[in-house]
Amino acid sequence: MYYQIGVLSSFTLLLIIIHLHLTINSFEKQNATLSVYLCSQFPSSQGYFQNNFTDSFLLNYPKICKPDDILLIYILSKVEHIQQRKRIRQTWANKYQYGQLFQTCFIFLIGLTNDSQQIFSEAKTYGDLVQVNINETDESNVYQEIAGLKWSYIYASHIPYLFKTRDSIMIDTLLLSDITRLLIDNRIVHSDYLQKHYELKNFTEDLLFENKYTLFKGTERLGIKTIRRGKFALNYLAWNGDYLPEYCSSAGYLLSSLIRDRLYQASLCFAKEYVLPMGDLFVSGFLANAASVRCSNWRMEYLHASHSCAEYFQKQPQLLLCSTSMDFDDQGWPAILYRHSLTNQTIEESRRKYIALLQKQFKQKSIIKESIIEQIQNNSIDQDFFLRM
Repeated sequence: MYYQIGVLSSFTLLLIIIHLHLTINSFEKQNATLSVYLCSQFPSSQGYFQNNFTDSFLLNYPKICKPDDILLIYILSKVEHIQQRKRIRQTWANKYQYGQLFQTCFIFLIGLTNDSQQIFSEAKTYGDLVQVNINETDESNVYQEIAGLKWSYIYASHIPYLFKTRDSIMIDTLLLSDITRLLIDNRIVHSDYLQKHYELKNFTEDLLFENKYTLFKGTERLGIKTIRRGKFALNYLAWNGDYLPEYCSSAGYLLSSLIRDRLYQASLCFAKEYVLPMGDLFVSGFLANAASVRCSNWRMEYLHASHSCAEYFQKQPQLLLCSTSMDFDDQGWPAILYRHSLTNQTIEESRRKYIALLQKQFKQKSIIKESIIEQIQNNSIDQDFFLRM
């Protein structure tokens, strides 16, 4: 009898331990915090890095990305950059228009604003704004960068790959989508673009043998002297080296969800007094070192043009990212479509595939309305309709 009581007690204790373990894991995932004892090896006089999102927009964050999305692109923006976001939604983030982007999720990260009504209206219309609870300054970009990691960690952890960029960058997201598909399928048969350009052969071969779980790629920056004076000066406690650690350009970098997890968790134990105002250097350099990961160079290219990016996208198949001194480059995206051989006919075929997907979701009693499908089929809605769904 005592033996049975002992076994029962042990079994009960085991259930309690399992319950506590699951409860703690759930709590940590929802609140995105780590137990204090994990930070004891990194003492801080000012506390540890923290940031949060506002609930001003009343958006259902878990519903922004779809369950079958394979890539999350999070875009650092500013409150007043309304036109930049609108152009991005109409071009390289128009996932309802181009078939290669159907499994890509896009979010914009912004800071606080006094003009809450205009931003609230934008958030309600497009459903892709994430507001970080911090005033926008030249130094706030580091909080936006970590907020992208945190948001995806909590609300989109199922997406295997992430890409960070800025709203001043023109991205060939069609190529980026093909690259992501290559990482998942480990082949390039899905991409005519990757197959037809000999210049990309070495790049695709490199990716085929890349460790997909620890992937962290961008335009690497090396040999930059440490700044000791001025606005972005680093004190010797934060970094005592004459040269900065290797890091990747703020234009954009691609990382796996595993790297995302390690970077975000490392940020929770990063002392506030050592946080840098430069987001790219902090995340892909200092934070990467703390997380024992590294952002390494790849064969995809980034350049800054004094005029339109169009001619560079036409001539350089490996060009993924381009920025320009122009207020608006209206030729960049058409050049990207041209190099992918996308015509009105092929775009229409992608649209039909999307209609079929909507019909399938409707039959499965999802939230898609039948009237919406009919309007798309009859082509009685403008392009911006997709952005308002």
